[in-house]
Amino acid sequence: MIAAAALMGQSGAVAMLILLFLAVTSACSAEQIAVSSLLTYDVYGTYINKSPTEKQILRTSQYCIFGYSIFMGAIATGFYYIGVSMGYLYELMGTMIGSAVVPIALCITWKKTNGTGAVLGAIAGFCAGVAGWIGITSSLNDGVINVETTFGDYEMLTGNLLAIGVGGIITVGWSLARPANFDWDLTRAINIAHSHIDESLSENSPEVDKDEKRVSESAPVPVVDSDDLEVHASAFAVEQQALQKSFRFASLCAITLTLILLIAIPLPLFFSSHGMPLFASTHALTNLQSILWADSLLGSASALSGSLSVCFWSAFIQRGRQGLVSLACSVVFSPISSTESDSNI
Repeated sequence: MIAAAALMGQSGAVAMLILLFLAVTSACSAEQIAVSSLLTYDVYGTYINKSPTEKQILRTSQYCIFGYSIFMGAIATGFYYIGVSMGYLYELMGTMIGSAVVPIALCITWKKTNGTGAVLGAIAGFCAGVAGWIGITSSLNDGVINVETTFGDYEMLTGNLLAIGVGGIITVGWSLARPANFDWDLTRAINIAHSHIDESLSENSPEVDKDEKRVSESAPVPVVDSDDLEVHASAFAVEQQALQKSFRFASLCAITLTLILLIAIPLPLFFSSHGMPLFASTHALTNLQSILWADSLLGSASALSGSLSVCFWSAFIQRGRQGLVSLACSVVFSPISSTESDSNI
């Protein structure tokens, strides 16, 4: 906001305010729809009313959106008045949801993953993360536990590492002790089976008696053709090749972002803060770091990896947060200072 006002005046500040409003409303609407769909189909349609009508689904979805909106507004107001910032929530995210990262990842990548072990790992990791976070806070701050003390670097680091570590260890250990043997062909065949049935039903739709609302006995039954199965099998092979290519690209991007966020950015800041001449005298390097930092944040899809990166390096370096703040301030206020110097000249 300050940089936009300095570069473009009042119109720039207004434009940034509009962009911020659009971003917040877009994110909130997406969260409302996601939570509403989850509660409507996975909770209401699965456990409460297993055969809901379209009207009931629509009404339940509207109730969920309204209730979640009230909840979000109330909890956001509470966080504001107790002094919980976005940075606090960002680092706390690893402690709260980090325990489920390894179990979920193994469930979709390792056929021997045990379902019971994954659930227990996520729950135990959450409990261990919260216990370690609160425990180290009390130990390092003479028993004082509040928003300020729980926001410490070592406190957040402990909770993050315990959550993701304990969850992963329990899931892997339980799966090795009692391995499952899931057949991935069952999931791969879902699209083939559904597409073939849909095509057969569309070509051979049964005659329905409008008066009695029942299917005629003379309706033809869909028959599976071997030629169609071969066509679907060949299409499936092409799809698998495309998925493998996308997987390699995603893996390369993930490794690159990890190296940038964990090594390329923090280490030069660390060395420059300790007077290393190779890093301290290179103003162009700090500008490049700020560009890479912004680009990495825009391209990163994992909030957990970012929170772990912030917690780890701020705790290890101890001056990382001050360095990042000074870097951000230099980037934001450098146009203002340069303008003032030019005017003085």
